[in-house]
Amino acid sequence: MTQENPFKEIVALFKKSQLSDEDGYLVAHIPASIDFNDDIIKGYFKDCGYKNLPDYIVHKEDGSSTIHISRSAAHWGSGENGISPFHMTHRSFWQQIANSESIPHLFFIQEDKISSCDEPSTDTVRAYNLFFAFKKLIFTVADHIQNENAVIFITSDTGLSKFEISTSVDFKELQKITNPTNKLEEIIKLQNLLNIDDPHKKERISVMRSSIAEFINITLNKTNIFLDLIKKSSLLPSKYDDLYDIYMRRFSVNKILNELDEKSIEFTSKINEFISSSQTKAITMPGALIAVGALAKVGGVLEAALILGGLWMIRIVTISANDIYRESLDTLNHRIVNAFKKYLKFDEGKEVKENAVEIEADLKRKIVKAKERLDNIDILSTVMFLSGFFYLIIHLMFPAISK
Repeated sequence: MTQENPFKEIVALFKKSQLSDEDGYLVAHIPASIDFNDDIIKGYFKDCGYKNLPDYIVHKEDGSSTIHISRSAAHWGSGENGISPFHMTHRSFWQQIANSESIPHLFFIQEDKISSCDEPSTDTVRAYNLFFAFKKLIFTVADHIQNENAVIFITSDTGLSKFEISTSVDFKELQKITNPTNKLEEIIKLQNLLNIDDPHKKERISVMRSSIAEFINITLNKTNIFLDLIKKSSLLPSKYDDLYDIYMRRFSVNKILNELDEKSIEFTSKINEFISSSQTKAITMPGALIAVGALAKVGGVLEAALILGGLWMIRIVTISANDIYRESLDTLNHRIVNAFKKYLKFDEGKEVKENAVEIEADLKRKIVKAKERLDNIDILSTVMFLSGFFYLIIHLMFPAISK
């Protein structure tokens, strides 16, 4: 049997009884109208970790009974780490649990008979749960934790900021927190987000750390930052959402800018490849002119015709190849327009659009210059053919001049 059910039966019995305290013992005065079995009650206490003491249930002649339960940890050998779940006041309860990681699983507070079994929980218990939930959130995003103090470092454009948060809260101040239910629900949602184990976990923690830091910067209660953060915890989700949205937009912008750089490199390489190939062919033209001079010395119409034919073919091949490159550059220009058109539709801001327009314009300028160089090579091939042609005519018809 789990401890919850036996403890729930004990709490139900105590809520019907008059409670008092005698030398560290909780004394339940049970009226005669309530009938119970000693062995069953003792079994309940045993299941909850209580070490049976002799005669702690006393029946009186008037039919009423008393149950004496020790609060000493020595009499609680199991359960909540050997700690009695029964407490006189909320203050004593708080003093015992304030440095814990969570509220005890089982507890009963004598002064108002509030317990862990209450459904729904009271605002007081929800305030306890809110404290522990928020402390867990702070410790999740903290860079260092020592003696219930959390240290958070925030890097910004102005440098490194350090925030020290003490999680100590006075019991009276904790009870003044309004609407703890909604605050608790929001903090649990945020904690669940931070607990998701995926590639963006570190980024969510970083954004949460920045959200908390922004609240710390505007808090007026510098003596108890943690309490002030708890009071404003209902505003934390919206602040987190805003900063996370900004982060995702910045992440998207950086990613798109990287894509733009990659596109620029890719298209520039293709343009350079076309120019390089054309220039390689152009290098052969001076060699052709040298061949014209060498063959011309041989003399003869046949040799001259052969030379002119070769020059003509070089010109035709060069121009044809350059026409192919021009068509390829036109196709590349069309691809550039289509590739950068989508970046002009992004909503991430001017930065992406400005970069896209700038890179697209630069690539188009390079294509125009590449075509101009191809035109120059075409002109050079024509000049080479005409130069060879007139040289051969002069050489054949006026040999004295050529000499």
